[in-house]
Amino acid sequence: MTHRVGYLGPAGTFSEEAVWRLARRAGAGGVEAVPLDSPGAVVAAVHAGDVDFGCLPVENSVNGAVTSTFDALAPSGGWRAQILAEVDLPIAFAIMTDGRPLPEVDSIATHPVGREQIAGWLERELPRADYVPAASNAAAARLVAEGSVHAAAAPERAAELFGLEVVARGVADRRDARTRFVAIGPPARPPRPSGADRTAVTFRLAHEPGSLWRALGEFAGRGVDLLRIESRPTKERMGTYRFHVDLSGHIDEERLGDALVALYPHTESLHFLGSWPRVEEPPADRIAAGAPEDGGRPAGRQRAGEAAEWLAAARAGR
Repeated sequence: MTHRVGYLGPAGTFSEEAVWRLARRAGAGGVEAVPLDSPGAVVAAVHAGDVDFGCLPVENSVNGAVTSTFDALAPSGGWRAQILAEVDLPIAFAIMTDGRPLPEVDSIATHPVGREQIAGWLERELPRADYVPAASNAAAARLVAEGSVHAAAAPERAAELFGLEVVARGVADRRDARTRFVAIGPPARPPRPSGADRTAVTFRLAHEPGSLWRALGEFAGRGVDLLRIESRPTKERMGTYRFHVDLSGHIDEERLGDALVALYPHTESLHFLGSWPRVEEPPADRIAAGAPEDGGRPAGRQRAGEAAEWLAAARAGR
């Protein structure tokens, strides 16, 4: 059976490479990589059933969070995507030309995020070359093939696709630069705990002094490690935000489940985005001094009875 996987296209990008890495990790047989225009388009295609799964970048060690992905993963219209797996991809660029040597390059194209990752190299090796922003790294290679620029910084596969010559390999200001990609699908029961898992949730809080402190205290008080937190505007009105949180552990584990049940009354909305095996080794447990004495604001306590039901639904993939 062939699985269709949507990704942030076009072909020849790091996102396409992540599709094949995720497929190898999953032991998937037939995979058709389907290039799409945006993270939102990938999520929409999964929702519509046009693709079976999606692959999206979520975080880069140099540039930080990929905010367009977090916006796309925000539940909408009563439907949500679920994260199923992740892959950690080392990021290094190939410099490709139409055949001219590096000293003859007067212009170079790449995606703006890519430019930030090789800014030092460009300053050293091509200080007089004009920079041309491209919609993607693969689109930069296309510009070279069309004769619009002399060179592109892109994954090496892009040179194969567009018939270009690679004049420099492994270009990166930080040799440890990496991007984390996730596989997404429709809501389903999460894979079984592996002992080294990541759980993602997104939630909204009331505008009250200390609301975020109280909410995060439910994790600290139970020794649940907070791996990442991002805030994104709800786009409903000025000053309203939702929080995306990655946690160490699996929703089926008692400690994390208890923390999410305790978090629930603090929130105006809480959505489960998935539990899946982490690529890297988890950090040592950090046990906090103790749990907050107050279970939350009075209005929030009225929702406490719903929390166990919410946890059961998330664990069941509903």
